[in-house]
Amino acid sequence: MVVRGTGVARSPPQKYHTRTVDNATSARIVAAAPNRAPLGLIFTGEARALELLETYLVPLATAAGVLLFVCGVALLRLSWLGKRPGNVPYLISGWMLIAGAFWAFFRAWDVEVGVAYGLIVLALAAYGIIILRREIRVPKVQRAREAALEPEERPTNWPRAIAKALLSIVLAGIAAIGVGVAFAVAMPLATHDRIVVGGLLVPVLWGAGMAWTLSDSKLLRATLLLVGISAVGYAVAFLPKVLA
Repeated sequence: MVVRGTGVARSPPQKYHTRTVDNATSARIVAAAPNRAPLGLIFTGEARALELLETYLVPLATAAGVLLFVCGVALLRLSWLGKRPGNVPYLISGWMLIAGAFWAFFRAWDVEVGVAYGLIVLALAAYGIIILRREIRVPKVQRAREAALEPEERPTNWPRAIAKALLSIVLAGIAAIGVGVAFAVAMPLATHDRIVVGGLLVPVLWGAGMAWTLSDSKLLRATLLLVGISAVGYAVAFLPKVLA
């Protein structure tokens, strides 16, 4: 068929035939899938199951983690009480259960919070196992021993005491600050990391220097060592800038 004025040929309209299904065919279709549920109901059930799983995941995983922590600590306790090599299975099993408990806490609370909660529960489980396994013993009556001899009273050596105080407070502090500044300037780390670690090293090294200086009987050795540490620290921190 050609429409005048356009030159476009059009096909005649098609007739669509409908097919009727009798009652017998409908019965066969229904009988072929008697237990097939609608897709809407299936998706609704799966969503409901996922919702229930998310709701009860935290308490279930937490309870499982606590149980694993307790069992792991108990096995480690048995391993500590036993003798090698018989206690090796208890040792391995205990650490595996503790690792599984941490994994359960990670699933329930994420990694950052799970680590904190896991360490707390692990400590409480350890204290609980120790308290349950405690043993009360009656102290035995011991014979009276002779009292130890008291040290003799000696006059105070004030110059030596003042020198020790100056070494432990002043010189040890100078040496600790020099090491901290050298670390903050010269270590191949990020700027913020170097500054933070160097600042944290100062009080630790200062306390260690004070303890060592006060316990050392030779003042000359302590003086030379602290002076040498101070010189090296400040040289590493400031000498490259001076030479440049």
